[in-house]
Amino acid sequence: MWISENKIFVTWGVLAILLLAVFFYSPGSSPVTTIFTNLLFLSIFVFCLFIVIREKQWSNKIIFLNFLLFSGYFIISGLYPLIGYSILSDVTYIRHYHYQYGTIYYHIFLLFSVTYLVIDLLFRQRNVVVKYLLSIMIVVFISYNYYGFFINDPDYLYNNQDINDWVVVDDAFYNVKSEIGENPTAEEIAAVVTLSAWKNGKPVGELYEKEKLARIEELLPYSDGQNYLVLLMRPLHKANVYMNTFTILLIFLFFAYQYKKDPPQGAYIEKIMFLFLILVSLESLHSWAYVRSVEWSIFLEFFVLGQYLSFGALALLTLFFGLRLRFISTVQGEFYEQQLVSNPQRITRWRDWVDNFVLSYIFNSQTLIGRLLAPGKAKR
Repeated sequence: MWISENKIFVTWGVLAILLLAVFFYSPGSSPVTTIFTNLLFLSIFVFCLFIVIREKQWSNKIIFLNFLLFSGYFIISGLYPLIGYSILSDVTYIRHYHYQYGTIYYHIFLLFSVTYLVIDLLFRQRNVVVKYLLSIMIVVFISYNYYGFFINDPDYLYNNQDINDWVVVDDAFYNVKSEIGENPTAEEIAAVVTLSAWKNGKPVGELYEKEKLARIEELLPYSDGQNYLVLLMRPLHKANVYMNTFTILLIFLFFAYQYKKDPPQGAYIEKIMFLFLILVSLESLHSWAYVRSVEWSIFLEFFVLGQYLSFGALALLTLFFGLRLRFISTVQGEFYEQQLVSNPQRITRWRDWVDNFVLSYIFNSQTLIGRLLAPGKAKR
């Protein structure tokens, strides 16, 4: 057991040193919250790696392999300080592309991890390959529906209607300002520009005067300072909201089925899913706040606050992934997990300190018969 723990610590230590070296010695600076968040993703990655190695059941291996791919996001995020400096410095907009597709990677693999776990719960007797293919089909359909613009056109954020209209308004704003010596009004800008009417992502004509004036009033605040960056990233954050919403619905489906059928479930998986519900809900709230922001300074405040809140959820997730690894590394845990697969009706539902706390201080155990936790004192 000591050798195994030593391997885990060494693996985590080597990767953590490499990650910290990138953050501390790269040309670009990174917030402290970003560094610690990446360390948490790294910890989840290492725990999932050893869970996959130690799991005896293929169905569980696949579940945590998906979480391994999701937590591998720390590699993408950890390289960000080097992108555009030491890596691919000659590629235009490379930092933009890295952030864009790194965000898409995060949300797609988060959705995939949750989707497979739900499919595995609903179709427990199906072949692993069938469940995996079904999960891939669902995730590809949903992801392409919301991220297809970015897949088909890497420069979509620079080519969409909002940015094209804003460029026209912004150029006119500074041209008129240079002539009259003060910030022009929307009416003054409307007198010198024409704006396109758009349909299905393409210009199809010109806006009437009333609609043009309303559009200029909408876009004019983004010409102040770096506010345009909020407008630039809005389509991506809006797509993130939709992806997170679908992920939340799947997690609710997971718990609804658990409540209704109470199928056997591996230790800590329900708690991990509950923490993912909290994390994804926070992520969705953050993205929605980004979409609603206008000023860059307010956007940054939301971003920093969001990182702190997500950090707490990630810390708890890291704890429970670690507890899962410790549990299956014991003889009792290995026996319990095997019995869940081969003979679940003849084994008492396992309960940990969290369950005992909830039952003792929050709920009356008599109300939980037939639900997620069995009453009484379970054998360990």
